Amino acid sequence: MCYGNPTKETVEDVFQYAKENKYTNNGEIFSVDYMHLLAKKFLPNKIEIYSGKLDDNKIVEFLHSKGLILVPYDCDRDHRPCTKLGHKAHWAVISGMIETDDGIHVFAKHGKSLNTAIWSLQELARSNEQLNEFAPDRKNSDLVYVLPDGGLNGPNGLCSRAVLIYPQ
Repeated sequence: MCYGNPTKETVEDVFQYAKENKYTNNGEIFSVDYMHLLAKKFLPNKIEIYSGKLDDNKIVEFLHSKGLILVPYDCDRDHRPCTKLGHKAHWAVISGMIETDDGIHVFAKHGKSLNTAIWSLQELARSNEQLNEFAPDRKNSDLVYVLPDGGLNGPNGLCSRAVLIYPQ
């Protein structure tokens, strides 16, 4: 999604590179570090890892500067952020923000919808900071997943972390 309008071939290239480098087996990415490395490989922008609360002034300023943020979060049935301890972990691209009387809201895209969503930054931050567990039902599936050392809330995992993509 950060690539612009990728072709099926582009998506396949990213997937194959991720598999070859043991970042994923099935398309899952449970490490901000791995997503950071993928972004650096395929995007020309300055890219860095962010650790901390998403509803922070640094993030608001970053969005004002037209940066993109790759954010892991728990995805509810309607695709909004929720708190399921990481059992429904998914990625979204945050591309902007708006301030209202209700607080700061962000513009989000994710792979489960063609539409841009508007989410509360506070709810997204809450979802991001509780990504602690790999889903038990996934552990019991026949698929083998790539998990970072220390799990989802370890130093290379998803919890309270994101990838910042600076504008060119």
